[in-house]
Parts: sequence; C-alpha cells; structure tokens
Amino acid sequence: MKKDPTRQIFNLVPASLKRFKKLLICPDIPTYDIEKTDLYFVYHDFIFALSLISIIIKGIKGLLPNYFIVNPASLINYPVFILLLSLNALIPSILIFSLLLIPLYYKTKRVHVCIFYHSLRAYSLEIILVSILFVIAINRIFINNTPFKAINNIELIFSVIISAFTLFFLYWLIGYPVSKYLTNFFSKKIAYSLGIGSILFCLYINPTLSFKYFNNIIDYKEFCIQYVDYKFQKEVTGNIYNKDCLIGKCFELKEKFLP
Repeated sequence: MKKDPTRQIFNLVPASLKRFKKLLICPDIPTYDIEKTDLYFVYHDFIFALSLISIIIKGIKGLLPNYFIVNPASLINYPVFILLLSLNALIPSILIFSLLLIPLYYKTKRVHVCIFYHSLRAYSLEIILVSILFVIAINRIFINNTPFKAINNIELIFSVIISAFTLFFLYWLIGYPVSKYLTNFFSKKIAYSLGIGSILFCLYINPTLSFKYFNNIIDYKEFCIQYVDYKFQKEVTGNIYNKDCLIGKCFELKEKFLP
C-alpha cells in the first residue's frame, strides 16, 4: 500500500516541534555521525519553519483583529517572501560554515559540515521571529507612517521582547554552540573568538539584514490602495481627493514608508 504523501508531511510537524524544543533547551552541536542526530532532519525542520511562518502571517489578522489595521498577508508577495526568508537563513549559515572551514580543516583535516546544518536549523527559528517583526513594521506604517515608531506601549514592549529574543537566539543557538564545538579542537579563548567573531562578521556583511532587502516582499500597488483607503477614506468619499492620484503619489513615495 502506497503511503499518502500528505499524511507523511503532517507527520513531520510534531517531530519538527520536538526537535526545535530540544534545540532550544540544548543547542550543542553533536560531534558524532550526523545521520544519528537531529541534524539529519535539518531540511525537514527548515521547510516546517517556512510553513509555520506562512500560517502565522495568514492567521495573525484573525487572531488580533483589533490590533492589525490591515491583513499583512494581502500585502505580501509570497514566492518572494519565502525566497528571501530562505536566503536569510541560508546565507549566514553558509558564511559561518565558510569562515570556519579553513581553521577547522587545517586543525582536523576534515570538513565539519555539521556547523552548516546546525546554523541552518538555528536560523530556521530566527526567521520566524524576523517575520513577526516584519508584520509589526507593516502595521506601524499604516498607523504612524513609519516602521520605527511603536503604536502603543504594549506593542513596544512586545516588539522589544521579540527583538531581544532574536539577538539572544543568535548567541544561544549559534554563537555559544559553535564556540563550544570549536573547543574540541582549539583552546577556549581561540574557539570563542572564532565562534563569536564569525557571528559578528555575518551580522555585518549579511545583506538580508537590510530593511531595503525586505522591501521586495511588499506588493506596493496593493499596499498603496489599502493605505489610501485607510488614511483618506473620508476625503475620497467626499470627493476632496482623487483616489487614483493618491495611490499614484503613494507609489512614488514608497521609499518614505519603507526606508
């Protein structure tokens, strides 16, 4: 009997959740055969994280209808969104692996691909938090015309907490375990210098951290239509302003909203 592929996919969900929970509690990189560890399922977990992000984006308006002025899902180009989030996980993972490739190979005469797999799993969790911050930024734009001004104190506290977790996870899920793994081959001082240094270097040169990088996700036409409907509904209804002109002006000034 052939196995139902849909059922097989759904069976991956609880397994991925368990592995992510285990990663959060104990992020150590195994020193033995990858096939005998959770790293073997890194691509399953990566796909699960992307799927979870899609669910969050599409369902967040329904969960918090009084907070979100617009449904973020209606403004996002999903193929581009998933592609850029994937790059946001893949690029730094490849960079970290590449930066440590030479010193590790010089010391051990082998390639430690486990560093790439572990980094990709960690960044799979990171991009979930990044997507939440992105959604918050979109909502801020509609209300305050800028992604950098909080709507209220509760939202400010929430966004600060998410941002703090994002930075903390960089250390706890990547910086610390990579450095600890390196102590198997280098002195503690050198290991932590290499581990933390590689993370900081990735933060500095990673293009996906740029706000402009994520601007490609937005469907600007739909954004401007909904923005005008929200900001100038009374004026348009009263024939004070022409809606098409406002939408055109909004499109011209899109850099102002998404710097």
